[in-house]
Amino acid sequence: MKNFMKTILSAVQTWTKGKIKESTADWNQNDSSADNYVKNRTHWEEEVEKEVVVLSQSAITIESGGVENIDFNVYLEEGLTYTVIWNGEIYECLARNDGYDDIYIGNQTLSDGWSFPETIASSEPFFIATYAKNNWNTIRAEQGEYAVGIYVSTTQTVVHTLDAKYLPEEYATVEEVQTAQTTAETAQSTADNAQATADNAQATADGKMDATNPVGTGSFSMNRKSGNAVGNYSISLGYNCTASGEYSLAEGYSAAAYGNGSHAEGWSTRATSNSSHVQGKNNIEDTDAKYAHIVGNGTSNDARSNAHTLDWDGNAWFQGDVYVGSTDGVNRDDGSKKLATEEYTDNAVSQKAQVQIITWEADD
Repeated sequence: MKNFMKTILSAVQTWTKGKIKESTADWNQNDSSADNYVKNRTHWEEEVEKEVVVLSQSAITIESGGVENIDFNVYLEEGLTYTVIWNGEIYECLARNDGYDDIYIGNQTLSDGWSFPETIASSEPFFIATYAKNNWNTIRAEQGEYAVGIYVSTTQTVVHTLDAKYLPEEYATVEEVQTAQTTAETAQSTADNAQATADNAQATADGKMDATNPVGTGSFSMNRKSGNAVGNYSISLGYNCTASGEYSLAEGYSAAAYGNGSHAEGWSTRATSNSSHVQGKNNIEDTDAKYAHIVGNGTSNDARSNAHTLDWDGNAWFQGDVYVGSTDGVNRDDGSKKLATEEYTDNAVSQKAQVQIITWEADD
């Protein structure tokens, strides 16, 4: 009898071998027919593809300099691939950072003077960007009328949960958890504010403004460069500006007034020496305190240059020619006269004198 039962058991084992599937339960398995699907879950996650409309199909008129302050439904995000429908043509564009936290898509050559960490050749007929900190948007292209639409597909994680009525009363509801989370965040915010107040008090005692809030005595700032203090009685306005000198003023984009009593305005200008004034864009820093006034005309932070300088002795230098007068009396035109250099004038007078002497000798 014992041998008979062993024979039956062996036969059953042999028959069932390979017919029973072994698998490990997967909480994130959403296919109900899968062997590792978990039934009656309290919650589960699902990845859902969703198309987001950045700019609905719109008629855009491009004038000289492009169109700025375009209202987008959402701002551009670095790393996402956007679909741009431009006059019926479809372009797939990867959003990149220009190095100043401005996010852009499209053709760099249409950016009208922007600088980029690397040159990327492309042939799109447009340049579209969201400026730093999502302040505003711009579309640049050749002048004309265009039909434009911008879209992006993103993957979102959707969390499915059981209705709270199916949970036992002794468990916290979603609302209760959210309330507790809000309370905790409020407490953290209060602690952060207390720390900021202490930091501000120390910054005021040190004679500088703190790096977070513009509350220093006699100073003011809006959207200055993160982590930079503002000097006593100084002003920093624009985006990413620095007014670290005492009694200094910095305004524009990434302008910096380092010297005491200095003034920097424009795009990435640097007023390094005391009492100096700099305007324009991307000037050469005056580390020797030689100039009272500088006009920059550089193309980027790595390609700085000056269009005009005025030193403390009143000597002026111009990268180009200098003109006086005009037909309309307002701007340089066909009636303007170009000034000659001292060297050119001396040579011209000398040559004329020589010609007159030779002519006189011939007459004699």
